[in-house]
Amino acid sequence: MTRVVHVVSDFCMGGVSAVVYDLVKNYKSSSYEYHIVNLSGGGDEAVINRFQSLGIPIHQVAYSFQSGFSSIDYIKEALYVNKFRKANKTAIDSIAQLGPDILHFHTLPRELMLGREVKRKTNCKLVHTDHMVRLGSKDSSKFGRFVLRLPFQQFFKNYHLIAVSDSVCNYLVDMGIKSSAASITVIRNKIPGSNLRITYSDKPVLKVVYVARISYVKGHRELIQAWSLLPAAGLHLYVVGPDELQGAMQKLYEELNCLNPITFTGSIPNAADFIDDADMGVFPSQREGLPIALLEKMRIGLPCVVSDIPELTSIVSDGVDALVYPSGNIEELSNKIQQLARDLHLRERIGSAAATTVNNKFVSKLGGIDKEYEQFYKSIS
Repeated sequence: MTRVVHVVSDFCMGGVSAVVYDLVKNYKSSSYEYHIVNLSGGGDEAVINRFQSLGIPIHQVAYSFQSGFSSIDYIKEALYVNKFRKANKTAIDSIAQLGPDILHFHTLPRELMLGREVKRKTNCKLVHTDHMVRLGSKDSSKFGRFVLRLPFQQFFKNYHLIAVSDSVCNYLVDMGIKSSAASITVIRNKIPGSNLRITYSDKPVLKVVYVARISYVKGHRELIQAWSLLPAAGLHLYVVGPDELQGAMQKLYEELNCLNPITFTGSIPNAADFIDDADMGVFPSQREGLPIALLEKMRIGLPCVVSDIPELTSIVSDGVDALVYPSGNIEELSNKIQQLARDLHLRERIGSAAATTVNNKFVSKLGGIDKEYEQFYKSIS
């Protein structure tokens, strides 16, 4: 059997954990032996329990995460290889002892240094799935992006690259990590098909959901600000996901005196189940790859308001299978939410088209995304 070791930073709720779970859950019928390395040893309890129930070996290693995020920090880490080896010797040796044939990373770029050191000991194949566009045009200057090319090229050296969307693929080329899109394999995130559909009806209170880790790049601040502009309209927003901002968004909600309530649920065992009785979805994220949380909403016919970042507009079309607003425009986000809430027929039309989009484009034709990855593994063996 070919031994594939998947490496994750943690088991937090989100797209990365969802993808890795789908890659390994059918291991009993696979010709591959799977192991998972959790570099932090942490995550959401519900997600950890879900992985543990599979019976796949999960390993925790003593990895030394770096906290500096300046260009200089990245350059030093890429160039000072001996320092990296010394700091992470235990982690390198622990993963090497697993004897991977394929070492598959789903982490930040700087953690890829770990794989290169393991390869020196085992001669394994290195694979990295990049799950998001990490630097948008607004995140740094052209010069800043140019400076980052050097360390990023070092981090990604010797890796077979998979992008979860065309946007991520184009980003990797733009960063000079690969010379062309042809040298990157695009395997779009997929979800299982479903015949479940929500019921469209006018209710005294409409349930609006946003599933994402609470962070600035996911657009929670602008969502709450937009929510504060809404008149009392019989809407209840549920924000689902782990809180990376230590209560800052809850405090903002209290300060703005919103007329429609917001409930912060934290992480829940299965977010897909939570949205089954929802009426609307929102997705104001400022940076993505190909978000499974959005696909899960659309799959059941949930009409959504989404930001116009390329990662999302590559999935939806404004007025067809979603309502799209200019990212960062709080008034337009509020207006789109009101428009969708007030028009039952619009919700039904948008939601039905969303379900068609997902089932036609984002359900694996091979029976699961794991089969697509297995084909990729065969191509590099």
